[in-house]
Amino acid sequence: MAYAQPQNVSELERKKQKLEEEITLAKKKITEIKSKRGSSVTELTTIKRQLQAREELIGTIRKQVGESDRKIKESQLVISALEGDIKRLKEQYARMVYHSYVHQTSRSNLLFVFSSSSFNEAVRRVQYVKAYTAFRRAQAGMIEQASESLHKELKRMEDSRNERAELLAAELRNRSELNREKTTVSKQVDDFKKQESKFTAEVKEKEKAAEKLNKQIKAMIAAAIKEQEKKSAATTSGSSSAALASTREARELSNQFAANKGKLPWPVEKGTICGQFGKRYLPELKMSVENNGIDILTERSATVRAIFNGEVINTFYSPVFHYGVLISHGSYFTVYTGLEKLTVKENDKVSTKQPIGTAFNKNEAATTEVHLEVWQGTTKLNPALWLYQ
Repeated sequence: MAYAQPQNVSELERKKQKLEEEITLAKKKITEIKSKRGSSVTELTTIKRQLQAREELIGTIRKQVGESDRKIKESQLVISALEGDIKRLKEQYARMVYHSYVHQTSRSNLLFVFSSSSFNEAVRRVQYVKAYTAFRRAQAGMIEQASESLHKELKRMEDSRNERAELLAAELRNRSELNREKTTVSKQVDDFKKQESKFTAEVKEKEKAAEKLNKQIKAMIAAAIKEQEKKSAATTSGSSSAALASTREARELSNQFAANKGKLPWPVEKGTICGQFGKRYLPELKMSVENNGIDILTERSATVRAIFNGEVINTFYSPVFHYGVLISHGSYFTVYTGLEKLTVKENDKVSTKQPIGTAFNKNEAATTEVHLEVWQGTTKLNPALWLYQ
């Protein structure tokens, strides 16, 4: 009996590795931030994300422990069934050997054949002897096969027990790290309270720049829609999505983009989300902030990549968010800001994971952040839901 692993075992391991990589990167960036300029809004959000990732990692490990427990229980059932099969097969084989011995002492197979009353009966007896011999060999083979399967299953169960022990040890280590990180967050909050006015001004300045950039992006998307309406001879009364997907190529691209929700690659090879999409309240600063996309903390001068096939609609610059790229994917758009150098220009065709620039990072800066937005027409979407997790 073969053991079939559930599909989500490899998925849990992949998620565990991804979270571990994210935590490692977050710890590295936090150290860099502290060495450069001390406390910052980015540091606090990164520490909080590290905390969240650690809790997710512990949850993932618990699920893996559950899978190991399930595998052990299933192996126990398989082993019990195999032991029963082997016992039954051995009993049957013993009876056959005994029966053969009793009857062969007085009459051999050859005598059994030659004692036939006719040629046809002799042929039938030869066939019977051959079939009986083959059956005995098959029984012996089944016993051997069942024994081999039993040993394999015992090995699987032992591996599962070892895996479970390692996972429980990993969970214990991560719980200890989680408690230390909670203490770090508590200290960081105290630092924020001491410098509340400074950080409030910093966030407000960024919010003001984000609002200005948002209007600029909306205008660029509106211009793209208008241009597509002209090309397709669509009326202005139609929806933006309909206008942008009016050609066969655009419709196919839109459908492909939509079909890959939750599977799109990250715009950087390594990163952790330090700024979530939407409106959120910062209790440390007693204020709310809104994010049109997500902010990804990444390596210094990291390569920024297109997350899907498309066409560069525009490139732009913001004093706060630096260089940016707007890419069309049919009725969908992606926006990338926080770039230092661009490797694409307007009207360029790009493919998935194609480099479009490098992440901005001055020598004195402690962090490297890339901002990503996803739009459907003029509607903002949560990029985190579109990226592969």
